[in-house]
Amino acid sequence: AHELELGIAQRLAGVFLLWAAAFLLAQRKQSEFVQRESEERFASFMNNSPAVAWMKDEQFNHVYVNQPFERFFKTTLKQIQGKSDFDIWPEPIARKLRAHDTQVLTSEKNVEVYETVPTPDGELHHWFVYKFPFKDAMGRKFVGGIATDVTERKKIEEALRNSELRFRSVWDNSVEGMRL
Repeated sequence: AHELELGIAQRLAGVFLLWAAAFLLAQRKQSEFVQRESEERFASFMNNSPAVAWMKDEQFNHVYVNQPFERFFKTTLKQIQGKSDFDIWPEPIARKLRAHDTQVLTSEKNVEVYETVPTPDGELHHWFVYKFPFKDAMGRKFVGGIATDVTERKKIEEALRNSELRFRSVWDNSVEGMRL
């Protein structure tokens, strides 16, 4: 009788362990599904944004760029991953970008700045940039950035300023003093 009870107990323990393993496996699969779904939603959101976006690690190396960044700068995440701005941009531009990134990491505060960065063909573009610090689950520090190309707006503003200067010059230098 004792051996029978021991056999039943071992079988029950085996069934319980099998059930527990199946339960833990199902939980892990569910967790992986939720994680994958979250990552896909994030990627879709970032890749359908009109803004270029990136993340850099604490050594200021790129760890992420979105598809608008890849399209605009004619590069890929694989090509840019692990590279710093000094590996990508001309040195004077890289220095300015690094200064802003350093400000974000050291102050642990967001910054809004205008930055000028060239396209692959060398044409300078003006960007309104929002940079911010964040940490991952392991506590590692990163700088995130989102930028909107404001080159056309800057050109229009400059044309308006020039037009106002010309008008003021005509007004101030008119013989008759122009009366309205």
